[in-house]
Amino acid sequence: MKIGILAWECEDEDELESLIITQVAHDRGHDSVFFGINDITCAAVSGGGVPQIRGEAASTFDVIVSRYVFGSPVVDLLG
Repeated sequence: MKIGILAWECEDEDELESLIITQVAHDRGHDSVFFGINDITCAAVSGGGVPQIRGEAASTFDVIVSRYVFGSPVVDLLG
């Protein structure tokens, strides 16, 4: 299984739990990728765009896990 773990904090040490989840998934034989919001892009293709995570089509992932907590200060920045 290919698992993406979306980080919301800027520094890896702020995402210790997410890093642990990524490592545990890897230890259990899964292809796990830890990535930040800035790693998400959109590749232009004829007829539209393809969302990508670190240069890979998002559709190649079986699941994306986001550990974001609603109500954090980021919501205020987006609202």
